[in-house]
Amino acid sequence: MERRRDCLGRWTPQGLRYEGRGDRQIKIRGYRVDPAEVEGALLTHPAVSQAVVTPHTDDRGRVYLAAHVTGDHTTPDAALRRHLARTLPPHLMPRRFLRHTALPTTRGGKADRGRLVAGSTA
Repeated sequence: MERRRDCLGRWTPQGLRYEGRGDRQIKIRGYRVDPAEVEGALLTHPAVSQAVVTPHTDDRGRVYLAAHVTGDHTTPDAALRRHLARTLPPHLMPRRFLRHTALPTTRGGKADRGRLVAGSTA
């Protein structure tokens, strides 16, 4: 039997309980999405200096991507979408682009994704 390292689970008195994924992949409209792929594509745009892509849920329960970017704040969303459309399929397109002067970080210096998700609304 093959061991999967991307799934998390724990044993409970009722049996094995699924706790989520160990990687950052999420499912959007039936597609498996890795936010790091979108972040990499955003970072190739000359107006973007930092990018973090996080999953969000709207009021109807649908999951979508939000791109948190730093850099030139005057770059319109349409320009970023055109840039991403050259290399990414439609299901990887962020619904929202949120501009930040600086991204929040953890004490270890990595982007604090939890604060980004908690600090934005649909």
